[in-house]
Amino acid sequence: PKISEKYFSASPDVITQLRSRHIETWANLGQSLYKGTWKSSILSCKFFESSPILLQNLTVTQISRFANFLTSLSNHSYDTTMLCLELNKKLLPLVENGKETLLSLESTMIETNWRQIKPLLEAIVVSLPKIEKNQQPRFLELTSNLCKSGYPNVPQAILEISESLSEIDQSHHKQLLVMAESLLKISPSATPEFVKICPNALRRISLNQLEKWFEEGYRTFQRNNDSGIAYFKLESTQSQHNLEKFSSSVELEQVKSVMEMYCQALAGSEIKMSDSGNLTDKNIGWVSTESPSTEGTTIYIPSNVDRYPSKNKNFDWI
Repeated sequence: PKISEKYFSASPDVITQLRSRHIETWANLGQSLYKGTWKSSILSCKFFESSPILLQNLTVTQISRFANFLTSLSNHSYDTTMLCLELNKKLLPLVENGKETLLSLESTMIETNWRQIKPLLEAIVVSLPKIEKNQQPRFLELTSNLCKSGYPNVPQAILEISESLSEIDQSHHKQLLVMAESLLKISPSATPEFVKICPNALRRISLNQLEKWFEEGYRTFQRNNDSGIAYFKLESTQSQHNLEKFSSSVELEQVKSVMEMYCQALAGSEIKMSDSGNLTDKNIGWVSTESPSTEGTTIYIPSNVDRYPSKNKNFDWI
């Protein structure tokens, strides 16, 4: 009786979204979730109750796939299944593109690690709004491939990946995700590490330069796995060297000692170099953090100079 009640309660909204020939299909999907137990009856009721929202976001074919997903997951845990049904009601409206990819991902998780489905969906709800809309299917595909690879903690990985991407111009998301997909084929463990270093790397080099840096790392991986992982974590000398090689900017910390020697030779006394941003902390309002300034025996210059396309010209500017 309870299932029938939920069916009739949902019907007024559902019939406005389905063609008449599909009403029976929808009814059978909800009925198929009932297996004669009280937990399965609750699941069937929740399916009918959720149908107006589900049908706003899924086609009849897709909702059939979703019902099959619920059936398969319920064979492992009804509690998890009902929680995942609620999470999908939040998630599906967020997925403007890529609903097929999401449904495939959920099916993949049942085959690989069904216990991670709930935390994974929770992570996707948080992560997806941070990804450029047209790249959301690519992000979900990357998530699916991480799951298939056996990566140990996919929910945490995608939270970190999405947080890093949120710090980067969305116009760059496609190229970064393409690089991540390429890296995933040879090293799932290095893939999240690569995306995590991208915000800092892109403060020093352009996206095109990052692609060259990435290619060097990819070749390193093909020669030695451990060296490749260290490269994409920015923990190897080669990785740091290549980042510096492709960068056109000049950082104060890298030239500070040389500049101090130049200044001392010219002034005949000890001169110190410091970040011009420190003057802001001293509330000296007329000072620009973009230009060199002086105070006593200290010369303040920007922490990073990237006015020109070559490192030499930026050094000359200082």
